[in-house]
Amino acid sequence: MPEPLSDSAVGAMRATVKAMIEAANGVLRLDPSWVARDWLPAGHRLGLPESAYDLGERGSICERWVGRAKIFDYGARIPYHVHPQQRYAALVGCKPKDEAFYFPPRVDLGAHPESFFGVHPWIALTAEPTCSCPYLQDWNSDRILKHAWAEPRVPDEGFDVPSGVLHAPSTALTVELQEDSDVLAMFQALNAGTIISKDLLFTDVRRQDREEYGESFPLWFVDWELNGDPSFDKNRHPSGQPPAAGPAGRRAVLDLLQHQHAQRKEARGPAGWPLHDRRARCVQPPGVERHRHLRRPAGDRWRCPDGRAARRA
Repeated sequence: MPEPLSDSAVGAMRATVKAMIEAANGVLRLDPSWVARDWLPAGHRLGLPESAYDLGERGSICERWVGRAKIFDYGARIPYHVHPQQRYAALVGCKPKDEAFYFPPRVDLGAHPESFFGVHPWIALTAEPTCSCPYLQDWNSDRILKHAWAEPRVPDEGFDVPSGVLHAPSTALTVELQEDSDVLAMFQALNAGTIISKDLLFTDVRRQDREEYGESFPLWFVDWELNGDPSFDKNRHPSGQPPAAGPAGRRAVLDLLQHQHAQRKEARGPAGWPLHDRRARCVQPPGVERHRHLRRPAGDRWRCPDGRAARRA
């Protein structure tokens, strides 16, 4: 662990930043942070010279980070994944990662302009969530996407993705607002012709949980009820009409996304529970709060994501 900064060093940094802000009339000007990835191709839409994208072993420049809003530019769809909710992110000392996406106008949408979200309602409401487990165990295909629905991305629009929602973002050039966290569990093995390391399924899973529960543990990161509701992102334009074109319209979209994000966080308790009837609960590993589950279409029993019977609430 690095040594903590002394009080004098912190004071000097604050003075430097304050002077920079005052010199720029209240604007803190930052150099762009160009981020390279080696697991997906670049989309080449960030305005750089063509020769600047390829960084050799580091991969290609696919993202530009600007504070807590980043621009990502991929030539292939980002694989299906989920950001764990608060109670699970806390197990590894992290915070959840809620996200909001905006798609700038007049930019090519790429080869795959549709994003996958959640799961089909029949999976969440009438079937075992464990239907995803074989794909996580075999880890050799992208067939898990058949359980999700896809929507085309529309320029000058956006949407919000709370933690716990499975998603596979499209190739559209995207402005992303996000929590300052990077927790995730990858659910798709094959993407862009390459098998992704299965370690990404367990990136933010404690060793003892991985050893005891295996591939079923990341399933608990998923809010199954929210994932089965295709309308969770449909109220982005309350008027029913797209926003006006130009900077004012784009600002309105971003403001709306941030407002929805704040409302969603307020509607959840301090542990991330939605404030509605918790129909069923079961005992989970030490340190994990009890999890909501869905009723099976037949019988009177409830099931945990790994198939174990859970007691009725």
